[in-house]
Amino acid sequence: MNRPVRAFASSAALLLACTLDVSLGRLAGTDSDDAGGSSSTGASGEVCGDGVVQGDEQCDNAGDDADGCLGICEIATSCRQILGLAAGAADGVYTIDPDGADPNAAFAVYCDMTSDGGGWTLLAKVHRWHAPPNYDEPPGWLAVEHDTAALLDALSYEGRLTANASHGEARMDPLIASVDLARFTLIAEDDVLQRATWFKEVDAGIWAWFSSAEHAATLVCSDIEMRFNCTPGEIRSTGERTELEGMFLSHHDYTDIEGNLPIHVRLNGDGYFYPSAVCSSTENLDDNAWHDDAIDGHWGNGLEIWLR
Repeated sequence: MNRPVRAFASSAALLLACTLDVSLGRLAGTDSDDAGGSSSTGASGEVCGDGVVQGDEQCDNAGDDADGCLGICEIATSCRQILGLAAGAADGVYTIDPDGADPNAAFAVYCDMTSDGGGWTLLAKVHRWHAPPNYDEPPGWLAVEHDTAALLDALSYEGRLTANASHGEARMDPLIASVDLARFTLIAEDDVLQRATWFKEVDAGIWAWFSSAEHAATLVCSDIEMRFNCTPGEIRSTGERTELEGMFLSHHDYTDIEGNLPIHVRLNGDGYFYPSAVCSSTENLDDNAWHDDAIDGHWGNGLEIWLR
């Protein structure tokens, strides 16, 4: 399914006149000079932010020049939009504003600009964990803004005080209308470089994922072209665990237990003494080919959830 990219609040003419500041994910726009009456356009690489020169002026986060001149500082709505305006942008932390001119403030996100076509915004993660004490694992955590500092580092899985980090519905919901896919990447508990990925179509029911609320199944595949190992799947809590339907490590040539148990996470009050985070459903099969060995052998994995 294809959805239009969310437009900037500015006009099309203004958008064409702007150039991107890749380091902050912002656009530097035409600026009127109060001293000489001339105008200047921010050049590529110039920063549009508090007290930083934009062309020959100062521009603050409200879009006004610090010296009182009219200025325009437009912020991108997603990593995908940044990449579309600046091909070759590097992986890293960028500023985005998914609701544009609406009230929510801009905020920092981690962007993957190089994998699977690039333009991926890190939405949430479940941290890796090796041993007790167990993390808190509430249902419905995906919709809640929590531990967002951890989302600015793609490798921050160790030593967290909470299991789950998410930008949450309030920040990210305006982005959903322009999103086609979510990417789920499992990170092995014992080897941060061992990873497996699935892709899931996104619809308005995304914030019911990881809860007990009813929502429609969407297509899950093991490749970004959505051709292989495809099946409709939900992500719904059952009371003991949340299964990520359609996401099997057998799709990546590892042996699953039972052959029909997808990766899943624990829930509060499930009654089992297992480390938190994600279960790979591989136990120690094939001489622990999938490298997770926390206590019973297949818990403690990390998970990244990206949007594009």
